Formats: sequence, structure tokens, C-alpha cells
Amino acid sequence: MRTLNDIIPPSRRKEMDSSNTFANREPLNLSSERPPKFPYTTLGIVAFVVAVSIGALFYFSAARVEVTPNTVSAAVQSSFTATRSGGGLPFEIITAQKIASQSVKGSGTRTVNSFASGTITVYNTQAKSQRLITNTRFATAA
Repeated sequence: MRTLNDIIPPSRRKEMDSSNTFANREPLNLSSERPPKFPYTTLGIVAFVVAVSIGALFYFSAARVEVTPNTVSAAVQSSFTATRSGGGLPFEIITAQKIASQSVKGSGTRTVNSFASGTITVYNTQAKSQRLITNTRFATAA
């Protein structure tokens, strides 16, 4: 229980006013009081609730769906014939063909200062040998 020594009851206030100086007052006795405790219990409860909430979020964060298909086997004791026009199993032959073309305008002409390069194979189908001189030009059929 806390007690303060400087509280004066109303009946004695008038008597004490004349002798009320700082030198005459008694110091408060605060050494017998305990310092306030840290709320470990509250902190523990909050930590427990947070931990349980995080655990519940991880536990319910994924779903597992298992699908088990049902199969039924049936024996067919009939023969079926597909016909082009009507009948029990009608069919139609459909042919699809796609032809696309597009015209493209030329974007200009350029002068190129380098020669084409690459590897070609030359076949000689004649009986006599052919002589190729330096800077022989080859062209495609197109």
C-alpha cells in the first residue's frame, strides 16, 4: 500500500500553512516501493497467439485435390456401318486448303562494295576438263 507523507488532511491545513516550508517537510519514502514489473505474461501470450496464427497460415496455405476417375466397361454386341448420307452413323469428308499470298514493296536499292562468299561444289559432266580462271563468276538459276 502506498502512502504519501505530504498530504495534509483538511482539518490540519490551516495550522500547517504558517509552518509549511520545504525544510520542514519529510522526504517521501520511495525505497520500499517495488519497481513496476515487465509484463512477461502478456508478452508470452501475444507471442503464442502470433506463433499459432503463423502456423495456421502455413498449415492451410495449400490445397490437395485427388481425382479418382470412375471407369465403366461395356460390351457392344452390334455392328455399325457409317454411310455418307444419313443412317445411324453419317459422315462427311471435309477438305481444307489454305493459300496465302502477300505483295511486298521494295524498300530501295543499295550499292554493296563486298563480294559474296561461300563454298560451292562444281561438277563437270563433260568428257573434257574445264579450266576456271581467277574471278570466275557463278550465278544461280533464278
